[in-house]
Amino acid sequence: DSSVTAKLLFHACLVLSVLTKHTLAWVPQKTVFSLLYPARHSPRSQKDSPFYLQAYHNNDEGPMIVAKPAQLPQIDDVAKSGNRFDHSSMEDKSASTEKLDLNLIVIDHYDSFTYNVVDMLGQICQHPPEVFAADGVSSWSEYLEERQRSNGDNRTIDGILLSPGPGHPLDDVCQLSHSAVRDNPDTPILGVCLGHQILGSFYGATCTAAPTPVHGQVHSIRITDRHCPVLSVNATRSGTNNDAILNVTRYHSLQVVWPDNATGKSPSVPIIPTAVSIPDNGSYDNETNQVVMALRHESNPHYGVQFHPESIGSQPGGFDLLKRFCTICMDHKALKPLTGTAKTAKAINLGNIVANDNRNHIQSPQSFSIHPKSDLNATNGNDSVIEPYSVYIHKVKSTRMKPEQVMNQFLASTSAEQGNDEHAYRFWLDEATANENKTATSLLGCSKRRVEYWGLEKEASLQGLHEWQADGSYSHESETDILAYLRQHHKTTNQHVHLVSWDEGNTTDTCEILTMDEQESIDKVPFSFRGGHVGYLGYEVRHVTERFLAEQEHGRMKEHVSRESDPKIPTAAFLFCDRTFIYDHATQEWYLVGVVDNHPVGDTNGKDEASTLSWIRSTSERMAKYEEATVNGQSSSDSWEGNPGSSIAFVPNRSRKRYNQNFEQCLEHIRNGESYELCLTNQLEANVKAPGSNPLELYQ
Repeated sequence: DSSVTAKLLFHACLVLSVLTKHTLAWVPQKTVFSLLYPARHSPRSQKDSPFYLQAYHNNDEGPMIVAKPAQLPQIDDVAKSGNRFDHSSMEDKSASTEKLDLNLIVIDHYDSFTYNVVDMLGQICQHPPEVFAADGVSSWSEYLEERQRSNGDNRTIDGILLSPGPGHPLDDVCQLSHSAVRDNPDTPILGVCLGHQILGSFYGATCTAAPTPVHGQVHSIRITDRHCPVLSVNATRSGTNNDAILNVTRYHSLQVVWPDNATGKSPSVPIIPTAVSIPDNGSYDNETNQVVMALRHESNPHYGVQFHPESIGSQPGGFDLLKRFCTICMDHKALKPLTGTAKTAKAINLGNIVANDNRNHIQSPQSFSIHPKSDLNATNGNDSVIEPYSVYIHKVKSTRMKPEQVMNQFLASTSAEQGNDEHAYRFWLDEATANENKTATSLLGCSKRRVEYWGLEKEASLQGLHEWQADGSYSHESETDILAYLRQHHKTTNQHVHLVSWDEGNTTDTCEILTMDEQESIDKVPFSFRGGHVGYLGYEVRHVTERFLAEQEHGRMKEHVSRESDPKIPTAAFLFCDRTFIYDHATQEWYLVGVVDNHPVGDTNGKDEASTLSWIRSTSERMAKYEEATVNGQSSSDSWEGNPGSSIAFVPNRSRKRYNQNFEQCLEHIRNGESYELCLTNQLEANVKAPGSNPLELYQ
């Protein structure tokens, strides 16, 4: 649900390299720990370019996030899909506008995209807004006390934004927001979606089910109050009455309804509807199915919008709306020293709002690291840089081996190489497109260095971080989580890579090593992986991110922790790969990547520079000499066919009856406004008897 989605970090198998700079996903307050796509490595074609997020800091006052597409889509195409991410980097904003000196607070109702709103406000204002959890305290006075106690902040609050979120405006989690509205009649307040409903409920309207739940859809709304200062005056004019029409993205199942009728014509309620939805039939006169999409108080500077201004489908009007709200905050800030009050909504000066979105385009670096370069590496007595790792890459000149053959010959438990160690764990990762086109890579390797994280949903004695070093030493830290571990190990990046080669006729053990800047190596090496961690983060890592956000926003951790995960499987697990085989499906070429830890913990177990170079050379020569063995004229790698008389029956873990019941429950959650998107899945289970205990044989 949307309260959980905001806390999820990454839920898929992933490759996470500590050795080179990557584009990183962002979580509030200087936390960087997961890669989505390497920013500096150019894909072979634009059509294969995924979107990625780039994180960096804004003068150490708070983080910013930029959704930066490698291939820019047409805004209209994205708008039709209702995708919600910050559009700011899609346009090159060269004209400058002065940022506003405001102290804003965002009360977070745990919506998935609260921080998209926060980021937009950070682009408008000099100071990023403070974010406080809606369940942190129950009253505005308690919030002010907590604010003073935690950071000594007694600055005047210039504006309040009530975020979107799941649930009903009368739920307990909304008490702080109701109190904020009650205690701040003269402070500008903007409610978005759930925040809009909170304003309506506080001022005497009711919140009921909308005629139809609408989520992720771009709809046109009609502005009914052209004097509302937050709504754009640049809306399209259409209809017989030359009405102002605005395209917005809607995510809501509930609506604000006035006592008399849906249009809000009630003298007992001091709020005025300022925009309504346009029915599917396009009739402006039929009020039966109209939903109030925006409102304002008749005298207080309080405004609500049912739609999501941060959505790309709401642009450019959504950003303009937030900018107008910030300008209202500035005008009220200027009035306070003169009058002591600010009940002058009609006197607001909107002259300094720029009609077109001319804010500065955020100039993000090509890649990101948490620390400045001067802090990245220690130096020795000769002032030469000692990087955390030495990365050696060699291109195998000629071999006919395929990934399965490399796994069998070098990594399977029966091989004579490193794979025969019973304590080593092996991995084989294929990119999803490897069998669809030739623009993907496969990564194979094994390692005795591994870390497992057993989360809060596991048995208490297992919880925490379990780490095994190459020399077999073991440690257990019960209070450390996997994200803290990855942050620590990924806080530095290598600036150089070493390309290894040798002459064909050279029978000695000497190698030629070409050291180059990481940026230069992009043209030499068709992949970005430089060794590092390979593994997965399970869904239950959300408990870690929930706890993290609760600490940052002064919120409360949920008392109930789901125990539905498999008790025998770690919440997250990673191997540290110091010797990796990489296969380029486009060229059918192999590369060997060796890593030397320049600051090892414990015994290196023979993984120093000399042994790594020796492994690279001996492995390359063995691969070049490889001749595929055959069994009765058939490739040995394809020789196992299983039992021809057996069949495998997969059974869903939910019966049809149970699935249908769960489906109806999902719809009910959506109708009640508790979520905007749910994923109901069936696991398919089967009992399979493999020919041996080797997982590779089961895969085959």
